[in-house]
Amino acid sequence: MPDRTPPVLDLDVRDTHRLIPARYADGGASVLARLTDNDDVLSDIFELDNATNYRLAAEEGHLPGMDARELVFGIPRYRIINAAFCHPSPTGSRFNSSDRGAWYSAFELETSQQEVAYHKQKLLQETGWDEPEISDYVDYLADFHAAFHDIRGNNAYADCLHPDSYVASQALAAQLWEPTILCMTSGNSRNSVRQSNLPDGPIVDFLGLYGRMVIDLWYCEKCR
Repeated sequence: MPDRTPPVLDLDVRDTHRLIPARYADGGASVLARLTDNDDVLSDIFELDNATNYRLAAEEGHLPGMDARELVFGIPRYRIINAAFCHPSPTGSRFNSSDRGAWYSAFELETSQQEVAYHKQKLLQETGWDEPEISDYVDYLADFHAAFHDIRGNNAYADCLHPDSYVASQALAAQLWEPTILCMTSGNSRNSVRQSNLPDGPIVDFLGLYGRMVIDLWYCEKCR
């Protein structure tokens, strides 16, 4: 992809929405608790889980490619923030690779719901699950006061919003990324009306607020 740099927008936005499964929320009940009623065995399971937890490794400075100084500490929900960068998808996401994650959030709650529903639906189809599925999410709110690369409404970056491919968008993010912070503001690839902000890298001005519980119901038709 040829070298290109999107225009920069000074963004001051409050209460952006990021939906996270309730089981990962601070104070949420761990799914590991379902494995046994024996407290001693459960303690050993948690210890093993912690030993392989990328977020904990990164916070202790033991995760290759991630410096603990890039993470945040001592603010509300800092574990939730750090986890977004330490647990990337094996294939990456829209504006991040498999090397490090990103904090994806949306201006509107409905946009986050549509994104979550889209990926959940894909998962249900891939696994052939055809029963009603109910999932609890927590809506985390974040304020951003920073300069963002803005590709909204810019046809030169239309390939970065391809609904089924992250090739161009990941290449653009890799080109723009610096060890300080990379912020992307883009239209939602599956909802062209609403927009979402997508920073990649350390969060420099972040207020993590515990939002309300959101319960979503999906139904996956039998895969054709």
